[in-house]
Amino acid sequence: MTSGRRNPGSRLMTAILLVAASLIASPPLLADEGADLFKKQCIACHTYEKDGGRRQGPNLWGLFDRDLGGLAEFPYSKGLKVEQRSWTPELLDQWLEEPKSLSPDTYMMYRQADPEIRRRIIVFLETATRE
Repeated sequence: MTSGRRNPGSRLMTAILLVAASLIASPPLLADEGADLFKKQCIACHTYEKDGGRRQGPNLWGLFDRDLGGLAEFPYSKGLKVEQRSWTPELLDQWLEEPKSLSPDTYMMYRQADPEIRRRIIVFLETATRE
């Protein structure tokens, strides 16, 4: 005979499933938040669309598939032109925190001390700058 009350174990399972679902949904949410942050903090100097041209900074389309100073039509600082490394999310995080740590003669003045803001911008760029 059942009393019509829910099993306490099923409430716990429901809560666990809801938390798991929200964690699975996090990357798109981070990308959306990153898009907003990019538009507020980066869009004045950078485009990110394929064939989007450049502004004061280089176009970021294909960023994670090229060398640090690898966009042929952009006048990078000497330090970036000679770099033999390719952009990775980890390297971009370092760059956004302190650009001069990678290239002391860089022209980029933007710095972001908050690791969560950097992470959200990077998640956005990882999806928005690839085909």
